[in-house]
Amino acid sequence: MKLSLPIGVAFAMSVILLAASCAGAPKPAPTPPEEPVAATEKPAPVEEKPAVVEKAPPVEVAPVVETVDETTLRSFADAKERAEKNRKQAFDLEAPAYLPAEWKSAEAQFLDGRSFEAKATAPTEVAAYKGALSSYTSAADGFEAVAREALPLFARDRAADLAKARKTAVDAGIESVSASRLARADGKAEAASLFAAADFYGAYAAWKDAREMYVILYAGAAAYYVKTDIDKRGIAGFDSGNYSLATGKLDAALVSFDGGRLAPARDDAEESLLRFRLALAKGRELYAYGRGTAADAARAEARALKAQVAVKAEFDAASDSFAKAQALYKAENFDDASAKFIEAERMFASARDNAAIKRAAAEKALKEAADRIAENERAAMEADIVLEGGAR
Repeated sequence: MKLSLPIGVAFAMSVILLAASCAGAPKPAPTPPEEPVAATEKPAPVEEKPAVVEKAPPVEVAPVVETVDETTLRSFADAKERAEKNRKQAFDLEAPAYLPAEWKSAEAQFLDGRSFEAKATAPTEVAAYKGALSSYTSAADGFEAVAREALPLFARDRAADLAKARKTAVDAGIESVSASRLARADGKAEAASLFAAADFYGAYAAWKDAREMYVILYAGAAAYYVKTDIDKRGIAGFDSGNYSLATGKLDAALVSFDGGRLAPARDDAEESLLRFRLALAKGRELYAYGRGTAADAARAEARALKAQVAVKAEFDAASDSFAKAQALYKAENFDDASAKFIEAERMFASARDNAAIKRAAAEKALKEAADRIAENERAAMEADIVLEGGAR
């Protein structure tokens, strides 16, 4: 049988037992002192741990950026301007035609310069600026050399052009029509011969003016002589509209030429020549048509008199000329057709007249024969009467 103590008594007893156990426990022995280390003995090395040093944050240093300097910029601009100027002059001297290989080489350098320039979008693009400077400089030198070589070739050919234009005007009769205006053009041509002078473009402008003047003088002289031809033929009325307009244009061209207005002078002179030619062509066609009509009328008259029988050989020859004239007219060879129609008309008229003469002679012979017959009949009647009277 178990005994159970009250809770408070049990707790008090456990406290007393704990205190008694602590009082009777033995004390720990003291730690003996360390033996002194002999002087000859080295102490064991003590391994030291490295001190931890905190690193400072890195200092950011801005990189040095190279930019293009003012001298390079000015040199680049100058080289580009020089390259463009020399390129234009070489082109105006027709260097691509005269010296194609040299032009191509200089042009390649120029295009390289443009390519570098396209990359030079900021002052930091130093390499691009320097590349453009180098390429443009080479291009400028190349174009200058090409222009120098092309210049004498260009001057030679331009002089030949002027000589040809002048000859065309002279062949058209300008010396007879207006020698003074030809002299003015010659003076301008003299100024155009100075291509090698410092003022190249001044000489070039004079050359263009001289050539234009010769062209105007050719057109004006040619128009004048076409007008003269129309007047001689008397065919202005066949195309009076074009004839009148052409006359006005020719007068206007001369006024503009004398006033130094070459562009309108050329326009008017060339239109005048065109319209005079139209009037002449129309007049020649209608004139040929009229000559053909006249020849056909003469043929009809000859036929009416039986010329094809009375003078057959002559009529046949006239018919042959008429047929040839018709073929020429159909081929629009109006001048030759007119001449042939005139010839046929004359031949038909001759055949007609000869046939008429033959007819008149035949009629006269018939009349004379008839008269003789009648006379003979009358004489016979009278003889009969006499005989009859004598028989009585």
